[in-house]
Amino acid sequence: MGKEEEEEEWFKRGAEVEVSFNEQGFRGSWYTGTVLRTVSKKNNKIFIEFDTLKADDKKCSKPLRQFVDVVDVRPVAPRELTRSFNLSDLVDAFHNDGWWEGTITHVLHNSIYSVFFRSSREQIEFHESDLRLHLAAGPQQVAWEAFLAYTGTSSIVVKSVLKYHNVVFLYKCS
Repeated sequence: MGKEEEEEEWFKRGAEVEVSFNEQGFRGSWYTGTVLRTVSKKNNKIFIEFDTLKADDKKCSKPLRQFVDVVDVRPVAPRELTRSFNLSDLVDAFHNDGWWEGTITHVLHNSIYSVFFRSSREQIEFHESDLRLHLAAGPQQVAWEAFLAYTGTSSIVVKSVLKYHNVVFLYKCS
């Protein structure tokens, strides 16, 4: 499968994706949605309907629909079959309608974890069902050694590897 075919697969109509916004107050967060229109070759944007974000209309609560740059879109992260987290793990926590990057600061009882968010300087407790391991991604292919250093472990089991736009996404499972 060629590069363009891989990209078309992720951005085809009906595909589940996550979108990041580079606006103040949204940095470090990802919101799930569905592709309604595929990539426009003219402006490199796709039309998304968001799952949790609502249109800014007080009369109705319709899902937000908008064009977004394809560089701000990634495939939805697969859910881990089993979850457990350690102190200092980088995680994404489902909070305020999206997935926000944070760090485990306390491992509490009954699958509860305390997460610190650098972007907002908040510390909030979450059940493990509202957490996932943070997605490692960058503008270049991620080397295994860098990924191991990033996760602070000497070995991992990778559930899936996804690649598009010359970025490799490694999803770790415990």
